Amino acid sequence: HVDGLADAKAGRARVFAAARAGDVEAIRRAFDSGFDPATLDVDGRTIQQIAKEHRHGAIEVLARGLRERNTRPEAEAKAL
Repeated sequence: HVDGLADAKAGRARVFAAARAGDVEAIRRAFDSGFDPATLDVDGRTIQQIAKEHRHGAIEVLARGLRERNTRPEAEAKAL
């Protein structure tokens, strides 16, 4: 169980490193694999906030779109 937690923490760190580096494909794969765009890094920032700070527009738009889709009421999301 402890190893699984360490692996998950390392995986999150890699996703946030990819966001800082501007690796859109790595971020897309993370989201496709179920990475929650509302997850916070050790500094309390989301992928979208990191992307905005580093001026990675494509990642910012991808994260924002996914967060908006995940926070819409169910009836509204089904209409899309």
